[in-house]
Amino acid sequence: MSVFAEDLFSFLAGVGTSAGSRVYPNALPQQPTLPAILYFMVSDPIETTLNGTSATRHPRYQLECYGATYLAAKQLAEETIAAAAGYVGTMGGATVYATFVDGDNARDNHDPELDRHWVNLDLIIWHGR
Repeated sequence: MSVFAEDLFSFLAGVGTSAGSRVYPNALPQQPTLPAILYFMVSDPIETTLNGTSATRHPRYQLECYGATYLAAKQLAEETIAAAAGYVGTMGGATVYATFVDGDNARDNHDPELDRHWVNLDLIIWHGR
């Protein structure tokens, strides 16, 4: 059995964005080739029913869509939204019931020292095994 973070990696690396397989959990490599996607879990609430803990989960993942330019980062973010928003199906060993993009946390970023641009997105993914 895989952990859902691996399932999400497989999905993001395989949907055909300009990042291709340059998808990284938690940290970018020292000298990353851009564009690239960084992802990490922000929360993973556990649902409790009258019968105990539910097998259905809905973690929130933050994605950072990196580009060498502002427009490249924006383009990657749009590609990622197009692939993920409303997605229903399988991600690795998980059955995905619904995928939502939370636009309330979307923002543009720039690191002037590295001259690197990125866009933050939050995905909430309802899934079960």
